Amino acid sequence: MPWTTTYEFGEDFEDLRRDRKRASAFEQELVREVSAGHPLHGRSWTVIALAFAQDEVVVESDDEVALVHLTWRRGPEPLPWPSTEFFTSAKEFGAATTDRY
Repeated sequence: MPWTTTYEFGEDFEDLRRDRKRASAFEQELVREVSAGHPLHGRSWTVIALAFAQDEVVVESDDEVALVHLTWRRGPEPLPWPSTEFFTSAKEFGAATTDRY
């Protein structure tokens, strides 16, 4: 079971795991921005949360979780955009986001 299944996002995030309609809007923008060569390109992933303070979304793919900074350009971005940071555990994610927000 991935750690995100039971993870409780803090007040700096909007949990989108139960709001597929809203999550889908962010997923569509991410699809537009990710170009060939990006670590998320060609992979199946789901937006599970939105960071309020930044244009960042938390995405989950198989057993990986990433924080992705959307640009809202509405088209393919040159690498390394959208910037993407991967996390392997709830502890690692919590430490990184506590320092960030």
